[in-house]
Amino acid sequence: MIVLGHRSDEVAAAIRTSGETRIVLNPDYRQGQATSLRVGLEALADDSHAAVVILGDQPAVDAGKVGAVVASYLESASPVVQATYGGRPGHPVLFDKSTWPDLLAIDGDKGARELLKMHPEWVRTVELGGEVPADLDTWADYERLKKLWATR
Repeated sequence: MIVLGHRSDEVAAAIRTSGETRIVLNPDYRQGQATSLRVGLEALADDSHAAVVILGDQPAVDAGKVGAVVASYLESASPVVQATYGGRPGHPVLFDKSTWPDLLAIDGDKGARELLKMHPEWVRTVELGGEVPADLDTWADYERLKKLWATR
Protein backbone atom coordinates (compact mmCIF):
# COMPACT_ATOMS: atom_id res chain seq x y z
CA MET A 1 0.00 0.00 0.00
CA ILE A 2 1.17 3.52 -0.78
CA VAL A 3 -0.20 6.50 1.13
CA LEU A 4 -0.23 9.69 -0.93
CA GLY A 5 -1.00 13.26 0.07
CA HIS A 6 0.33 16.38 -1.65
CA ARG A 7 -0.08 16.29 -5.45
CA SER A 8 -1.38 12.74 -5.17
CA ASP A 9 -2.74 12.63 -8.74
CA GLU A 10 0.66 13.51 -10.19
CA VAL A 11 2.52 11.14 -7.90
CA ALA A 12 0.12 8.26 -8.60
CA ALA A 13 0.54 8.81 -12.34
CA ALA A 14 4.35 8.82 -12.04
CA ILE A 15 4.83 5.62 -10.03
CA ARG A 16 4.80 2.08 -11.30
CA THR A 17 2.80 -0.33 -9.19
CA SER A 18 1.94 -3.98 -9.38
CA GLY A 19 -1.64 -5.19 -9.48
CA GLU A 20 -1.43 -5.91 -5.75
CA THR A 21 -0.40 -2.38 -4.79
CA ARG A 22 -3.12 -0.22 -3.36
CA ILE A 23 -2.96 3.56 -3.27
CA VAL A 24 -4.64 5.26 -0.33
CA LEU A 25 -5.16 9.02 -0.23
CA ASN A 26 -4.50 11.10 2.85
CA PRO A 27 -6.75 14.15 2.63
CA ASP A 28 -5.24 15.57 5.85
CA TYR A 29 -1.57 15.48 4.75
CA ARG A 30 -1.17 19.19 5.55
CA GLN A 31 -1.56 18.30 9.25
CA GLY A 32 1.67 16.33 9.24
CA GLN A 33 3.19 12.94 8.67
CA ALA A 34 1.30 11.33 11.56
CA THR A 35 -1.85 11.57 9.44
CA SER A 36 -0.26 9.45 6.69
CA LEU A 37 0.73 6.84 9.24
CA ARG A 38 -2.82 6.82 10.59
CA VAL A 39 -4.43 6.56 7.14
CA GLY A 40 -2.12 3.70 6.19
CA LEU A 41 -2.77 1.71 9.37
CA GLU A 42 -6.52 2.23 9.14
CA ALA A 43 -6.54 0.99 5.55
CA LEU A 44 -4.90 -2.34 6.38
CA ALA A 45 -6.93 -5.52 6.37
CA ASP A 46 -8.33 -6.62 9.71
CA ASP A 47 -6.28 -9.80 9.60
CA SER A 48 -2.97 -7.92 9.21
CA HIS A 49 -0.40 -8.75 11.87
CA ALA A 50 2.18 -6.05 11.23
CA ALA A 51 2.97 -3.05 9.06
CA VAL A 52 6.28 -2.07 7.49
CA VAL A 53 6.78 1.68 7.23
CA ILE A 54 8.99 3.03 4.46
CA LEU A 55 9.38 6.67 3.49
CA GLY A 56 8.60 7.47 -0.12
CA ASP A 57 11.55 9.83 -0.39
CA GLN A 58 14.12 7.10 0.33
CA PRO A 59 14.39 5.09 -2.90
CA ALA A 60 17.46 3.20 -1.65
CA VAL A 61 15.26 1.30 0.81
CA ASP A 62 14.75 -1.79 -1.31
CA ALA A 63 13.06 -5.18 -1.04
CA GLY A 64 16.17 -6.75 0.47
CA LYS A 65 16.11 -4.32 3.38
CA VAL A 66 12.40 -4.91 3.91
CA GLY A 67 12.98 -8.67 3.79
CA ALA A 68 15.70 -8.48 6.45
CA VAL A 69 13.40 -6.57 8.78
CA VAL A 70 10.49 -8.95 8.19
CA ALA A 71 12.72 -12.00 8.74
CA SER A 72 13.92 -10.57 12.05
CA TYR A 73 10.33 -9.96 13.12
CA LEU A 74 9.37 -13.54 12.30
CA GLU A 75 12.30 -14.82 14.37
CA SER A 76 11.53 -12.70 17.40
CA ALA A 77 8.73 -11.64 19.67
CA SER A 78 9.64 -7.97 19.29
CA PRO A 79 6.76 -5.61 18.61
CA VAL A 80 9.05 -3.31 16.59
CA VAL A 81 11.92 -4.18 14.27
CA GLN A 82 13.99 -1.29 12.96
CA ALA A 83 16.75 -1.23 10.38
CA THR A 84 20.03 0.31 11.44
CA TYR A 85 22.92 1.46 9.28
CA GLY A 86 26.26 1.57 11.03
CA GLY A 87 24.33 1.63 14.31
CA ARG A 88 22.15 4.57 13.23
CA PRO A 89 18.38 3.96 13.11
CA GLY A 90 16.56 4.21 9.81
CA HIS A 91 13.85 2.67 7.65
CA PRO A 92 12.23 0.28 7.11
CA VAL A 93 10.57 -0.11 10.49
CA LEU A 94 8.10 -2.90 11.18
CA PHE A 95 5.34 -2.40 13.76
CA ASP A 96 3.41 -5.32 15.20
CA LYS A 97 -0.34 -4.78 15.45
CA SER A 98 -0.01 -4.52 19.25
CA THR A 99 1.69 -1.12 18.76
CA TRP A 100 -0.92 0.35 16.45
CA PRO A 101 -3.07 2.03 19.13
CA ASP A 102 0.02 3.99 20.20
CA LEU A 103 0.87 4.83 16.59
CA LEU A 104 -2.69 6.00 15.92
CA ALA A 105 -2.44 8.40 18.87
CA ILE A 106 0.50 10.32 17.34
CA ASP A 107 -0.44 13.82 16.16
CA GLY A 108 1.06 16.45 13.92
CA ASP A 109 4.18 16.42 11.85
CA LYS A 110 5.79 13.54 13.71
CA GLY A 111 6.43 9.96 12.89
CA ALA A 112 7.00 7.17 15.39
CA ARG A 113 10.48 8.30 16.50
CA GLU A 114 9.31 9.68 19.85
CA LEU A 115 7.22 6.58 20.53
CA LEU A 116 10.27 4.40 19.94
CA LYS A 117 12.32 6.56 22.33
CA MET A 118 9.62 6.11 24.97
CA HIS A 119 9.59 2.31 24.50
CA PRO A 120 13.13 1.16 23.70
CA GLU A 121 12.21 -2.26 25.11
CA TRP A 122 9.92 -2.78 22.11
CA VAL A 123 12.66 -2.34 19.54
CA ARG A 124 14.82 -5.02 17.99
CA THR A 125 17.32 -3.70 15.48
CA VAL A 126 18.65 -5.27 12.30
CA GLU A 127 22.01 -3.96 11.16
CA LEU A 128 22.00 -3.53 7.39
CA GLY A 129 25.37 -1.81 7.07
CA GLY A 130 26.35 1.23 5.12
CA GLU A 131 24.80 4.63 5.56
CA VAL A 132 21.23 5.56 6.39
CA PRO A 133 19.45 5.88 3.01
CA ALA A 134 19.34 9.50 1.92
CA ASP A 135 16.10 11.45 1.80
CA LEU A 136 15.25 13.11 -1.49
CA ASP A 137 13.77 16.36 -0.21
CA THR A 138 14.86 18.69 -2.99
CA TRP A 139 15.48 18.62 -6.71
CA ALA A 140 19.22 18.90 -5.96
CA ASP A 141 18.96 15.73 -3.81
CA TYR A 142 17.33 13.94 -6.72
CA GLU A 143 19.97 15.10 -9.20
CA ARG A 144 22.78 14.03 -6.84
CA LEU A 145 21.29 10.56 -6.37
CA LYS A 146 20.64 10.19 -10.11
CA LYS A 147 24.33 10.89 -10.82
CA LEU A 148 25.42 8.47 -8.11
CA TRP A 149 23.22 5.67 -9.43
CA ALA A 150 24.37 6.31 -13.01
CA THR A 151 27.93 5.45 -11.97
CA ARG A 152 26.97 2.05 -10.54
